[in-house]
Amino acid sequence: MSSKYLAARLLSRKNRLTREEKDVILARVLAATAPRRARRWPALVFALAGAAAAVIAIPWAIRDRSAESSFASRGDGAAMFDLACAGQRTHTCQLGQTLVFDLQATRYRYFAAFARRDDGTVIWYFPDAAPGTSLDLRDRTPGGVLGISLDAAHGAGHYQVYGIYSAAPLSREDIKSRFRPGARDLGRETSIATHELVVL
Repeated sequence: MSSKYLAARLLSRKNRLTREEKDVILARVLAATAPRRARRWPALVFALAGAAAAVIAIPWAIRDRSAESSFASRGDGAAMFDLACAGQRTHTCQLGQTLVFDLQATRYRYFAAFARRDDGTVIWYFPDAAPGTSLDLRDRTPGGVLGISLDAAHGAGHYQVYGIYSAAPLSREDIKSRFRPGARDLGRETSIATHELVVL
């Protein structure tokens, strides 16, 4: 007999279990016989991974065409693209995020892009180096998506992004010599589409 409960038994003049002893025994029995909980963390990890994949994949699967009204397509073809940051179709991005070009189906084979900040600074996306030429869309764009990291060289500010579609590859010099702000194209077999972009 436990000394903890001895005084209660002596005072009651009964050699039986007290109410408190019965409650303690019941709690032990219930704890010992309760079904063990399955570990929840593997299910939680898989659920979070699935949710993250859905957040990234759904915007690309849906391809909301109502957003197309936010760009100006110029030229003789239906050459278009959209912009996204952090998996969201938006025209406002943070430094360090990846700017995604979502290229729409077009009859043009090549794509070049650059951005001009309000202060006149030009950032080249494609071609990414001076000796290069515009990207061959048949070889370089799985799913019509291209990504660029918005690093410190970009700088915060308001940009006009120009996407130049063409039937033949173009170098930066070709584009510079033929580009005129407000022009619908760079000449025959080319088309320009534009977007506003704000980098914070």
